[in-house]
Amino acid sequence: MFTGLIEEVGSVASVAKGAGGLRIEILSPFPSGALEVGSSVCVDGVCLTVTALAPRRFTVEAVGDTLEKTTLKRLERGARVNLERALSASGRLDGHLVMGHVTGTAGILSFGPASGADPREAWFLVLGLHGAWSDRVVPEGSIAVDGISLTVAEIDAFSPGAKRMTARISVIPHTREKTALADKKAGDEVNVELDLIASYVRAAVRAAATSGVSREQLQSWGY
Repeated sequence: MFTGLIEEVGSVASVAKGAGGLRIEILSPFPSGALEVGSSVCVDGVCLTVTALAPRRFTVEAVGDTLEKTTLKRLERGARVNLERALSASGRLDGHLVMGHVTGTAGILSFGPASGADPREAWFLVLGLHGAWSDRVVPEGSIAVDGISLTVAEIDAFSPGAKRMTARISVIPHTREKTALADKKAGDEVNVELDLIASYVRAAVRAAATSGVSREQLQSWGY
């Protein structure tokens, strides 16, 4: 479990093909002892397991569905990546609940200063999202982009049959400066994890809709 508050920005030291996947070595600003072999670490929003450690660097592996659904398959040497260690049970949940289980990727339509605003302050990140995600993305709701906990400012008028939707997301200067989001531009792809609570609510609603349980039955059971 993570919070979406990026602790450090690392850089990719090497990417090598392994058995069925990729072995990624990351130069890490984490101090000695901050990670162990077997630790979970969120890399650009993807929960991965540390498989090897060396001074100021660690190695993770990505296979199968992880490569299919994320941008990790396009990582290159020198690329900067957002890093967050798993939340401790005594930690503060300052962002939102992030699992590191990426829903899919989204293309950046634009990323820059809001019209008429001070470019040093108000920026908007505009993403093109899958239409199938429309019931899990709401204005002022949470979304994780490359592992960063962000708030959706606005979504476009969306029709249920459309394949794409647009989300406009506010990005404060601190987030731009302290994460690898500063490297992104229109046309790039990012990892997106939709809100965990919204995903469970959708699953429950869909299950209820196909269960054959009527409103009258629910009322008779005290709901």
